[in-house]
Amino acid sequence: MVRAGALPPLVTLLKDGVDETQAAAACTLAHLAANSKERSEQIVNAGALRPLVKLLNDGSVAAKKHAAGALVFLAKEGKVAAEIVKAGTVPLLVSLLKKGSETAEYTLASLADGSEERSAQVVRAGALPPLVALMKDGAEDAKDAAANALCILAESGRGLSAQIIDAGALHPLVKLWKDGSDGPRSRATEALRILVADSSDKMRMRFIKAGVPVALLKQLRTAATGTSAASSFDASVSAAAEAAAAELLAEEELAKVRASMFTIDRMESVRDLNGLHVVEGG
Repeated sequence: MVRAGALPPLVTLLKDGVDETQAAAACTLAHLAANSKERSEQIVNAGALRPLVKLLNDGSVAAKKHAAGALVFLAKEGKVAAEIVKAGTVPLLVSLLKKGSETAEYTLASLADGSEERSAQVVRAGALPPLVALMKDGAEDAKDAAANALCILAESGRGLSAQIIDAGALHPLVKLWKDGSDGPRSRATEALRILVADSSDKMRMRFIKAGVPVALLKQLRTAATGTSAASSFDASVSAAAEAAAAELLAEEELAKVRASMFTIDRMESVRDLNGLHVVEGG
């Protein structure tokens, strides 16, 4: 198809076609680019990149979906990924992400993969909150794609782990690890492994509070750093677990005190009202 000269008319359709033909052209390019470095380069050289990006901004719903799908495969080439980002794609993809687009999840992950700079750009564009939201409330495939994107962001952008944790990713990752099907559970485990490996001692209590079992936390750290580095980590995790338990106990005691104070306040209010009633009756 490419050898027969299909690319120039497909690019023309991307630029000048109606909604249906634009979506069809983008879909065709996505299939052509899939798993083919050679065809991906030919598509870029034919001038498809900027029309695809433009469709993300002002195309129909179907055209946006297929344009993002084509960019997933094109972004697997580092030089092309850099060009896609320069074209202003990331904010457009984050906008689609906020609307629940699973394709946008994969496209952003593909852009971030292997690049600390592009990973940071994805995070700066605001991708973390919608990714966390999709992990919480999305369909099974969307949860899997979100966990995959967080894996790639944490792996490719070392130093982003704290931001991922601050965005609230731990609780939904733990829930996926506990209750997800095989695919999402595997992604969640890998994301937790990367986050644990990149976390400081101060962050470990947050893993425990999020429900990561201490035994799993130690296993994840061992897998990430090796046995020799794990012994000191075990001690810090145990200390964090004890501190978290003490903090939880203190919170429970404080809650009991507050409940008692509330009860006393109510009793005093009732007594005051009864006294007022007696005065009025007298």
